[in-house]
Amino acid sequence: MPAAHRWAVVERLARHMLENGPDSADAAASTEVISRIIDTLEANERRDLSEMFARVPAAPRTLVLRFACDNIVVADPVLRWSALVDETFLEELCGVADDEHFQVAAQRSDISQPMVEWLAERAMPIVDLSLAHNLQAPLSRRALTRLMKTAAVRRDVEEALCGREDLPDSAAEILMRRVSQRLNMEVGSPAQRLSPSELRLALRTGDMDNGSQDGDTRGLSLETLSLITRLSRAGQLNTDHLLEFIHRGDLGAVSACFSRLAGVPTTVARRLVLQSSSEGLAVAARAAKLDRKVFDALLQLKTAKRLSDSPPARLSQKYDDVAVETAQSVMSFHSARRGRTARFQRA
Repeated sequence: MPAAHRWAVVERLARHMLENGPDSADAAASTEVISRIIDTLEANERRDLSEMFARVPAAPRTLVLRFACDNIVVADPVLRWSALVDETFLEELCGVADDEHFQVAAQRSDISQPMVEWLAERAMPIVDLSLAHNLQAPLSRRALTRLMKTAAVRRDVEEALCGREDLPDSAAEILMRRVSQRLNMEVGSPAQRLSPSELRLALRTGDMDNGSQDGDTRGLSLETLSLITRLSRAGQLNTDHLLEFIHRGDLGAVSACFSRLAGVPTTVARRLVLQSSSEGLAVAARAAKLDRKVFDALLQLKTAKRLSDSPPARLSQKYDDVAVETAQSVMSFHSARRGRTARFQRA
């Protein structure tokens, strides 16, 4: 059977099954046919199927599990969005999935406490980091104890935990004392000027290197990059250009344009645009005094590209939660830390 024909058959069967439910008369037969053909499909085709089944609560478990065991590009949608993924489901992946599969599961916005505890017990550093960064992850005493052990030897996990506002006072005080002392010495006055709440905000909206490399042009055409660079050098780049790129849905151009307007490296701009949270984007926008119209347009792009499942109104509130002065202090901290990291890398 030609490859194009195989894909057409599988796509038609999948859509029919998802529309009629797993209890329809031919659901079992459709599942069997799809299972047989999946391995003959290209990775991008399997990824498309994974996205189709990820958003359907009643999708066949056998197929969802099959996608979850595939390479991470294919597995990501079901691990991140499927309602079938819980600690029991993850148990079935042990031995066949890599750490990065469990890392994606740890980033789920609807992650449950039992699932957090199961993942924390696995003692995988990259998974612990994702759990610490995931502000939607409910940290029980058991899970927090496990993450604190990792934080004792991993600075990135320690900083991610320190940025959270839902920790017990005793744990929060220990983390703040250790992290603030270290950053005061490493970064200097930009860190020393931050209050504890501002430092937590800085830790939630940055990462260890804060985008020290400025060469991220993924998804950006040479023509568009040249246009943005020319307008920026001439001092003519403005929010109207950014809004036009947002309207086009051009993520590469949006990241590059936002980078110039907000005064951040392109790696940082791309992370802020693509991540599901809007807090870092709000801080950068407020610091650069970009108005709410621009911020809301960026949020609409996130929703349209399925980069976030949170209601736009909830994401939009982050803009009002951050004062311009606070945002500028936080961005000064990030800038100073980037400079230190760049000097260290050049040494």
